[in-house]
Amino acid sequence: ARASIRRGGAEVAMSDPGHEDMRNQAGSTGDTSAMPKRRYWIGVLGFVLIVAYFASGFYVVNADEHAVVRRFGAIEARVGPGMHYRMPWPVDQVDVLKTTSVMKIGVGFDLRDKDSESLKGVELLTGDTNILNVALVVQYVIRNPADYLFQVDGPQPLVGMLAESVLTETVVGMPIDEVLTTGRLAIQARVKLKTQEALDRYQSGVQIASVNIMNIT
Repeated sequence: ARASIRRGGAEVAMSDPGHEDMRNQAGSTGDTSAMPKRRYWIGVLGFVLIVAYFASGFYVVNADEHAVVRRFGAIEARVGPGMHYRMPWPVDQVDVLKTTSVMKIGVGFDLRDKDSESLKGVELLTGDTNILNVALVVQYVIRNPADYLFQVDGPQPLVGMLAESVLTETVVGMPIDEVLTTGRLAIQARVKLKTQEALDRYQSGVQIASVNIMNIT
């Protein structure tokens, strides 16, 4: 409400102080009532985010898998199949590997090649100076996931390189007739044994399942 006072022939408008105070109080009351609601929803959102962050630590390892848990990069644990929990990123990281799957590598040829000409394999010299082409297949499984992941760089090429080295060493001490007849099984057994010994020295986490000669010419 405003009051008008005629002073010196001019009309002067005056405000009602009480009414102005009431309007100011009403405005401040409206602003104050909105603050608790805003804080409430911020709190709810923060709580949901925290719950979602810690819930992301649950993970499942399948029956044919094993997992390695790393805490700040260092190996913390090795876990088997089932439901597990680890601290969410960036505290813990989990690497999961299939430990029952049999992997294979061709020595001297690529397993993806279907052409029979590609099965000539690696060229070797026998003890009586004959030249052989031997195609070898090595099958292996992961025995220790932690060693397989972190002890060697490129476990599969390492398996092929070591098997080829042992094969060369074995054949060079044998005559051609023995290699082509009775010595075939002995070559496979020796390559498997000596390759496994070398892999164990490197702590590769690999277990050789079988070594098979696919072709000798």
